Amino acid sequence: MILKVHRGEPDSSNGLRYENMHVAYFPDMVLFLTDVTFPNEDGKDGEISVTYRPPGNGDSRSLTIPLLPRTTNN
Repeated sequence: MILKVHRGEPDSSNGLRYENMHVAYFPDMVLFLTDVTFPNEDGKDGEISVTYRPPGNGDSRSLTIPLLPRTTNN
C-alpha cells in the first residue's frame, strides 16, 4: 500500500512523496481488513470490501465498492 507522506526532501513541487506503508510505522493499519471478490460465472459482480474493526468493542464498519459499477441513472 502506498501513502502520501512528507518526509525529508519532497520529490515534486507539491511537497508530497510516495513511500511504502509498514505496520511497524503505521500500526493502525491492522484495524482495516480488505477483501476482493472477483466476478464469477453465476452473474455475481465483483467487489472490494474494507472493514474497520476498532479495538475493544465489536462495532465494525464496512465499505463495499463494486468492481463493475453501474454507470447509468436508472
